[in-house]
Amino acid sequence: MKILVLEAAGALFMSLAGTVIAADQGVSLDHVPGPVLAAVKAIYPAGVILDETEKDVDHDGTTYEVALMNHGKRFKVEVDSEGTLKEIEGEVAPADLPKAVADALAKQYPDRALTTAEEHVDIDQGRETKVFKVVVVAGGKTLKVKIRPDGVIEDVDD
Repeated sequence: MKILVLEAAGALFMSLAGTVIAADQGVSLDHVPGPVLAAVKAIYPAGVILDETEKDVDHDGTTYEVALMNHGKRFKVEVDSEGTLKEIEGEVAPADLPKAVADALAKQYPDRALTTAEEHVDIDQGRETKVFKVVVVAGGKTLKVKIRPDGVIEDVDD
């Protein structure tokens, strides 16, 4: 009886593992729906779409994460198969962070170095929520700081 239960559990685990692995798949641009590419081009008309697109299938439906270069900076745009924007992630030069963000980081970490910064915009039913993810080196530690555009620090990971 124990062997049957173990075999069943193993089979279930393997089928679930296969499902998870198949959920995120790289796809070539010629397999990306037209509405997805049109949505990306609408917000980044000068952007060069890279052939690093991922397709994600989950309980919410199918989304595509499209990588592109725009004016020398790398972006990722997540769009559902109908062309609705879900998320935008992009590189930001630390010197180009909004004043409130830069001021809050300077106050919290006066002896710091900013190494990288990214802007993340989540879009849900047309409502945008923006945060910056900044890598800060302070006091000999490398910290990942999540901060809102108004300078409120939401989270710090070390």
